[in-house]
Amino acid sequence: MARGTIADFINELGLYHSKNRYDAINADNQLGRFALSEAALIEIGMVGTDGDPHKNDYAGGWTGKHGIYSKEEFLNSPDAQDRAIHNVLRKLRDDAGDLVHYDGQIVDGYEIRISGILGALASIDAREIRHFIAFGGEYNPKWPNAPRISEIIRRFNDYDLPYKLDQNHNYTFTGSEGPDAIHGYAGNDHFTAKGGDDTFDGGDGVDTIVLAGKVSEFTITRGLDTATLIIKRKLDNGRVEHKEMRNVELVKFADEKIVDLRNMPLDAWNEEPTTEATVHIATMPVPIVIPLAPSGLGAQEDGISVKDSEMGMIGVRKEDEPSDTLDI
Repeated sequence: MARGTIADFINELGLYHSKNRYDAINADNQLGRFALSEAALIEIGMVGTDGDPHKNDYAGGWTGKHGIYSKEEFLNSPDAQDRAIHNVLRKLRDDAGDLVHYDGQIVDGYEIRISGILGALASIDAREIRHFIAFGGEYNPKWPNAPRISEIIRRFNDYDLPYKLDQNHNYTFTGSEGPDAIHGYAGNDHFTAKGGDDTFDGGDGVDTIVLAGKVSEFTITRGLDTATLIIKRKLDNGRVEHKEMRNVELVKFADEKIVDLRNMPLDAWNEEPTTEATVHIATMPVPIVIPLAPSGLGAQEDGISVKDSEMGMIGVRKEDEPSDTLDI
């Protein structure tokens, strides 16, 4: 449930920056209710450029936009400041095309919403937000006079803003070493997973998950329903890592092998465990009968290991086709 509208979001933004004081000037000489910098005011056309937008001296002069011709007029005009923040938020949204698809995602246990991203972008340098996202929440510094990036995002999360995402675009997501919950959209989405137990719902399109390990390190099992697949890997410390997937077509591994889940017969999930597996090697399907290991022990043939307690017949093709695809 949304915490409020864009008006509520803007009120929270003003509360964060100045306790909603229009005449405020902070230690960095940023102005007004929303602590707008020279660079931000240049971006929206209220201040002229002077060659150094980061000094906050506003030496380029005021342009007259929103009726403002001086710093003093700006500080004494609630209407101009409120109109300016709408301009700033629209500009931030337009410039954040590489971030806003994280709306509704969970990275390293941190929930991210578009209002949280915009609140953070309106509060700290955009490069810091991009580092936080790119490194899966691992980059999360604490500054002397500001909270952590994750705390700023959480403060501004869950407001209903009139900024929508193009769901037909192809998006790339980067996971973390912690728990991630990622959902794709209507395009061909790409999720680079790291450690931790993750869930990935690709949505529509042809979606890919990239795993940090060789294909031979993983086992694949069915979830509670036929639409859910779980890929497991036993780590050196004995822990078993789980990646739960829905609506995912391709799985790519660190050894460049690709599993095309669309070629996996659905009825294989419904068969009783057997004592044989058919392995197809190279481009010609040559059946080779090999014994499976006892229940709970893995048997493998240059591919994903098969557990007879978890799966029925499975075909594995060695990675030597021009398509560079290993089909299960």
